[in-house]
Amino acid sequence: MIRCFLVLTLLTTACCSAAIGEDSEHFRRWANKEEARKFRLISDNVPSLEVLIPRPDFADSEAILPKNPKNYTLDQRVQEIIPKLNRKFFSGVFRKNYAKAYEIALEEEHNVLPMQLVSDEMRSQASPSLWGGSVELWEELLALDDRFRRMDALDQQKILFAWREPFREQLQSYVSYRSSLKPWWSASLISNTASDSNVNRTPDGVNAPANLSGRSGGQQTMVLNININPLVNNKKFSKDYKWDNVLNMVKQNQFAHQENDLATLSYEPKLTKNLDGPFSMVSLAYRYQQLLLNPNSFNSREVKSFNQSHRLKLDLGSKSYPLDWGIIRQGKGELSLSQEWKAPFDPGVTSQEGAETKIKLSHSMKMAKGVYRGGLSAYLELADFETDSSPASDYDYWKINFQNSHKYKWSFWKYPVEFREKLEMRVKAWDQRAGGKFDEDLYTVAFNVGTRVQAKLKSSLEVKQNWRETSQATTPVTETSAKQTQVTFNLTWKIK
Repeated sequence: MIRCFLVLTLLTTACCSAAIGEDSEHFRRWANKEEARKFRLISDNVPSLEVLIPRPDFADSEAILPKNPKNYTLDQRVQEIIPKLNRKFFSGVFRKNYAKAYEIALEEEHNVLPMQLVSDEMRSQASPSLWGGSVELWEELLALDDRFRRMDALDQQKILFAWREPFREQLQSYVSYRSSLKPWWSASLISNTASDSNVNRTPDGVNAPANLSGRSGGQQTMVLNININPLVNNKKFSKDYKWDNVLNMVKQNQFAHQENDLATLSYEPKLTKNLDGPFSMVSLAYRYQQLLLNPNSFNSREVKSFNQSHRLKLDLGSKSYPLDWGIIRQGKGELSLSQEWKAPFDPGVTSQEGAETKIKLSHSMKMAKGVYRGGLSAYLELADFETDSSPASDYDYWKINFQNSHKYKWSFWKYPVEFREKLEMRVKAWDQRAGGKFDEDLYTVAFNVGTRVQAKLKSSLEVKQNWRETSQATTPVTETSAKQTQVTFNLTWKIK
């Protein structure tokens, strides 16, 4: 009798839908004919390809919920659970599978089948954590679903209508929330393999001019970079600010001169504020760096005396401004001020303990014409190092750098290929060095070509040539020169 009534209802609904339209608020669900026959919702002789099912009227069926949950009917318990479908629930149950779960919820909302409160496909996307209120609620839903499957088909339909749309809406709200979130951490792993014609340097001290021995070698460097932004998604944290926490771990192994192996660990919190005036941002950063040397490195590396350093740095960046100089389209400037305090590896070497002050002025320009994209940048850096106990170790230098980059896209390769050329000059002087003033000029020319191997993996090859010219104000003047060739293959993998 119930089956005949249901078939008659479905046929009547199908006929009425032609008059009022399938989009009417009275008709919100439909089922595939084969599925409907399988679950005996229609008889085999129903000619319609789709069966429209009317939305029930809940206004007359809502009941006051009993105080004791054990006395709830299934539909009463379902209506009480719906408001608890919040972000905490979905983040605890579906976690990484929330996007797929939403696709399933969207499909099931528009199809009456399967006649399940929590379908098998939806269950397969769940991976609830081992603790939390969301797990308890999820387990209760599974228990209710077992109870639901034993109900009459008409009662099942009524509960499905009351359950699936709110479930999908709440899940959609969670998906929108997750989509609005910015990644709160990122990481990359860099592999740097270099062949160096003058890798072994044996200076008298870190503040002395570098003396290239001419012994060739090479090194393998691994860099792990992690950046954490703990408040990036905090609504109470102003969007005008950005708080970065950068952790760098570096391990370098020498091929021919193991005594030069080293490792460094640095941590740098940085607070940046966006500005509305002529400057676009200002940032303040503090960096702590620890140098870990091979025990045999004490008397072999240029960096032998630097064990710890503390740096305070202020950056001020201008807003981008339009330019119309040939292919140059946009310009931007930046000013950096930093003070770094360096502590020696050997506490007895007090001449190496001091502070270095730097000022850096940089400017960059973007270039574009047709499919061509590139950039031209330059900076001037001034530095002054002063020790506490040995003026002979004090030095100052100025450095100027020019770099040009340009990208090309060829049809035979999926990703653009980038070329970079660099010219650099550094002039360094020790005015109070024993024996007379000492000068060191360093000239660098480098060429780099790189591209992506895949979306998260970059590769590049760089060829660099250095020339060093030194002179000391003795009688007669002492002059030396050396050159260095370095070929480096770089891989950068973006972990997240």
